[in-house]
Amino acid sequence: MNAPTPQRECLFCVGTKEECGKIGGCRLMLEGMERKSGGKDVCSPTLIHPLRTPPLDLRYSDTTFRVEEFLVDIPKYAILSHTWEKDEVTLRDIQDLHEAKGKAELEAEGPKKQAELLKAEKIQRKAGWLKIEKACEYVRQYKFKWIWIDTCCIDKSSSAELSEALNSMFKYYEEAHVCVVYLSDVSIEKNVMGLEELKKSRWFTRGWTLQELIAPRYMVFLDKNWDKIDTRFGIRHIMSEVTSIPVEVFEEGSLDGYSIAQKMSWAASRKTTREEDMAYCLMGLFGVNMPPIYGEGGAKAFIRLQQEIIRYSDDRSIFAWVARDRRDRGMFARSPSEFASSSRVGVSVSDGLGDKSSFSFGNNGLHIHLPLKPLCDAGKDIFYASLHCRDPNGVIGIYLHKQGHRYVRWRPYFSLSHTDEPLGKLQEVVVKEGGAILRQLVNVDIPVQLKLDSDISLLNIEDGNPFLLPCLSAHMFKLRTKKGNAFDIKLTSWTGDVIPVLRMCLLPVDNENALVSFFAHTTGDSSNQRVFEINYIPSSTAKFQLYRQIHKFRCTSHVLTSTTLNFTVDGRSADFFSAPSVFPSEFRWMGDREEVYLSVSYPGEQRNIHCVFQYQDLWFDNVFMALGLRTDSKRRIPWVDVFALTDALSISDVWESYLPLGSRYERRKVGTAATVLNKWRSLAVIVEEKILLGSAWYHVVLTGKSN
Repeated sequence: MNAPTPQRECLFCVGTKEECGKIGGCRLMLEGMERKSGGKDVCSPTLIHPLRTPPLDLRYSDTTFRVEEFLVDIPKYAILSHTWEKDEVTLRDIQDLHEAKGKAELEAEGPKKQAELLKAEKIQRKAGWLKIEKACEYVRQYKFKWIWIDTCCIDKSSSAELSEALNSMFKYYEEAHVCVVYLSDVSIEKNVMGLEELKKSRWFTRGWTLQELIAPRYMVFLDKNWDKIDTRFGIRHIMSEVTSIPVEVFEEGSLDGYSIAQKMSWAASRKTTREEDMAYCLMGLFGVNMPPIYGEGGAKAFIRLQQEIIRYSDDRSIFAWVARDRRDRGMFARSPSEFASSSRVGVSVSDGLGDKSSFSFGNNGLHIHLPLKPLCDAGKDIFYASLHCRDPNGVIGIYLHKQGHRYVRWRPYFSLSHTDEPLGKLQEVVVKEGGAILRQLVNVDIPVQLKLDSDISLLNIEDGNPFLLPCLSAHMFKLRTKKGNAFDIKLTSWTGDVIPVLRMCLLPVDNENALVSFFAHTTGDSSNQRVFEINYIPSSTAKFQLYRQIHKFRCTSHVLTSTTLNFTVDGRSADFFSAPSVFPSEFRWMGDREEVYLSVSYPGEQRNIHCVFQYQDLWFDNVFMALGLRTDSKRRIPWVDVFALTDALSISDVWESYLPLGSRYERRKVGTAATVLNKWRSLAVIVEEKILLGSAWYHVVLTGKSN
């Protein structure tokens, strides 16, 4: 699948007058007037929208900006990734600023001139204006003349331009020479920042920043003060820990081999301001295009996205999701959050299906060939369908219910089921509904310039600086700290963009009382140079503590739990007053006072897994029911206990009482339990075992009886 191709890009100019010149191919270029700044001729600080015709001289600071639109011959540019805050600068603001500054220039001194200047000053006081200035200031250090910023490079008043931008966003970030990530809620200047503040940044929770994390070639992360934190490569293990994206994606830069379900799981916990954007922000990740229709709702937009994906892919893992509500429905998920448990689902293997491996969506539903196995114990016309994709537990399957000549997905809130191999007879069914292309690597020689901290000196200066680093080669440098301790560094180039640009490594020096950090940064001019920054970090600084944590950090394995038990708890004959409370809260459950569905997952060897339900009956008794796994048998048969209290007792205390040293540990009953509520009533609990293919399922019935 091809990633979307941008038709045009709107960029900020951050270069000097001599550097900028005229770049052909933009729809309309307007030049500002010149002014002196520090003895250097620069472009006037002009932001120019390409649809305006009169040239305007907008002097508001010593920073030089202008906005241009490019149809062809797009220059090298940087790109900003950030989270939107209040008071962002929009393209409309820039247009108003041009207009106000222009009118002020034409007016003589007086009230009208002052009014226009105040209007312009109000725009420049917006909080988002400083972000624009700082972003341009940062990339100008590395000789970039152009930067793309989403807040003010898209005309959101034009539905056509907005649609084009949303469909091209992945490409914009992929083709940028560097992506600058601004984390407005992280500071490395604090005495003890630790990794937790970095991992809790709002940037990792937003939907649009997922593709902004994956698409760019090179990324550098900056804190709220625009100080370097690290690069994507340098903190790749932290990125993997926070996002659940395999660290290999950041190391190898390839999405090949990752299933649709797995990619969807990366977005499962992310949020967007507009619900439809949760679908639109994933278009580039899957290399598809579709028009945005704000107002259609998040679920409908996400279904449209999946229908677009299956036009180009026959990966059946797209159906490996678990619903967050209790309604039967079709084969498409309603949100990326329903793929939360699919992070280890592989690409489906359907070679054995031959010409029956493809599937399509029509006006009467999804047409697909699936192996179906009847489940007589589950009810009439209930079938188990294998999806031909695996996770570490086996081949994944789902349940279908035949209704007339079509099917619906039955109990989609059940956890994904597993078998050793696909089961059943292959049949054509109709289920009714209620990658990004990566750049090719080339071998090139790269010019490198060393930029040394004042506390570090280069010993083998005969090698020259800058110098040319041939592809597939290595170069050794000898350096020394002010304290006289020498150390070596080695630069190695590989196929592609030799040195991983913006990569940072750390080296303890001076008896581990300091660190030396290494940044390789790309430049935006024709030299294609890599500026290799070598900095000395004493142990007395906050950055020293942060970098030591980064250097030692390794992400934990994102392994799915190996076994899942599904419970349905039927309390219709127990006269409960309301829906129960369930502890621990991390167990996934849904329901009401009459029926509750609960899914309990656990690692293969983990024991003492249990949960507690707390009900209140019509006589205001607190009724506690505990369910859990037996520890004295290899079979995962649940135990049950039930009791009632009129006194207050926390549900967490009840849960702890069933631990091995707890007061109720010996009360675990296999399959049945009972308690007296009062002198008039009793309550009995029976656990009925229901075995569906690939899944353990238990039906728990609570029954009230008169004494």
